[in-house]
Order: sequence, then structure tokens, then C-alpha cells
Amino acid sequence: MQIGQVQKETGLTRKAIEYAVLQGVITPKTMENGYRDFDEQEVDLLKKIKVLRKLGLSGTEIQNILSDNSVLQKYALKKDVQIKLDQEKSKILEKLSKSFDYQTASKALDSLSQKETIFQKLLDAFPGTYGELFCFHFAPFLNFSIETQEQKQAYETVVVFLDEIPSFEVPDELSAEFKKGAALLGKEKLNEIQIQAQSSIQNIDSFLEENEDMMNHYLTFRQSKEYYNSPAFKIQQLFLKFSQNYGYYTVFLPALRILSPSYCEYCKQIEKAEEKFLQKYPQAKALKKEN
Repeated sequence: MQIGQVQKETGLTRKAIEYAVLQGVITPKTMENGYRDFDEQEVDLLKKIKVLRKLGLSGTEIQNILSDNSVLQKYALKKDVQIKLDQEKSKILEKLSKSFDYQTASKALDSLSQKETIFQKLLDAFPGTYGELFCFHFAPFLNFSIETQEQKQAYETVVVFLDEIPSFEVPDELSAEFKKGAALLGKEKLNEIQIQAQSSIQNIDSFLEENEDMMNHYLTFRQSKEYYNSPAFKIQQLFLKFSQNYGYYTVFLPALRILSPSYCEYCKQIEKAEEKFLQKYPQAKALKKEN
């Protein structure tokens, strides 16, 4: 079945279908004429995705459900908790609108915050672009509430780190390139990059096989004078030095691994994928020292 027929069958847009392909949820075959051929099982998956997306579930949650139906009940409970939290906040807001008693409202919110997800807590703690960029970058690993004392301590470490780390300063001669790159990274793009990265890591063998030409081109470029003279390399080196100086690798990431079991598991997957990558491309070991 070609994509036009799939659109009629599922009621999904072409972009939504292509997004599911990008996520690796469905893998239609490519025919000799270049068109993709979707089978009945893939169409059925798309229909399920449509239902789950309308229920407000994230891309990562949908992938987990499609891999294991048993987690659907867990997400249903989480959604129920979220609805109740929103209802409680609505009640507090209504009382505040009548009494203007901010002290009472603050106490009620403090009590309620114990049930909030890490994602919600950090967005509240760091309003604006700074908080959004961080939260949406790590979003798949923050959708839970704190349960243990160890997690509570790790969360406090993360908050202090984010609150006290100075702004990343870029020299004037590189600022134009930096701003240009930052402008391209909106919430949707960050989410797309995160999904692509997770898919690549989880399927590292097929990714390396399917992208061999691209990887060879990338590694050649990374070892060229053109790259070492580029603004991208200079900004990367500045950020690396900045991260090392202020404890990004020694304080923040270890705390995040304690705080989020899913992030800890993701790091283990990265380590395994990196090992396979270096086995196939041993010349990349020299590049690793730069990062």
C-alpha cells in the first residue's frame, strides 16, 4: 500500500506517517520505482499511534507501548495523576483569584509539587528559554516523580548545578554562527534529534551498515583542516572546556544518572553502541579524545 492510500486508510497526514518512519516504528519496503510499500501490519500500527497520540502520549511513551502493551496501564495511571494534578492547580488558582492570598496558595502548591514530574519541576524552576532547552533535551528521561531519598538528593544537585553555572560565553567572531545554529534548534527539532539518536543507538548494527558511506564521509571531514578551521569546531572546543571547568561531566551527568533510571540505561546503551562504533571505525578513537 502506497502512502496516499495509507493516508486515506488511517486519516493521518503524510508528515505524521513520515515521522513514524523516522522514529523507526514502521519500516516500509522501498519498491523498485522508489515508492514505499506499507503492509497491513504497519497500517494497523499507524492507527494505534493515532489513538495514543490523541490521548496525549509522547513519542517515547508510544514507542514503549508498541514494544510492550503491559506498560499501557502504567501510562494510564500516570495520565490519571497528571489530570488530578491539573485539577488541583485549577482549584488553587480559583481560590487565589477570589482571595489574593498568595501565602496560602504557595503552601498548597508546595504540597502538590511532591506529585509533579521532574520535567514539570525543572520547567517551573527555570522559566524561559534556558529551562526549556534543558528540559526538552532530556525530556524522555524526566517524566516521573521523585520516589527515593537518593533521587531527591540527586535532584537538588541538578538544580544547584543549573542555577549556579554561568552563561556560556561565545566570542564575538563566533557569535553569529552560534546564534544561527541555536535558532535552528526549537522544541520540535530537539525532540526529533533525540528520537533519531535513540533509534540509532538501539539499532546500532543496522545504523552503521545502512550509513557506511555517510560515516566514512563524516570521519574524513572530521580529520580535515576544513573542520579544524571551522566555527563549529572552535565552538565545540569552547563548550568542551566550559563543561570540564564547571563540572558538567563530573557533577551534573552523574547526578542525572542517579535521578533518572531511564537516563542511566540510555547511557549504558550509548557505551555499548560506542564500543561497536569504534570496532568498525578504529580511526575515530583519535576524535574521541577531542570530545
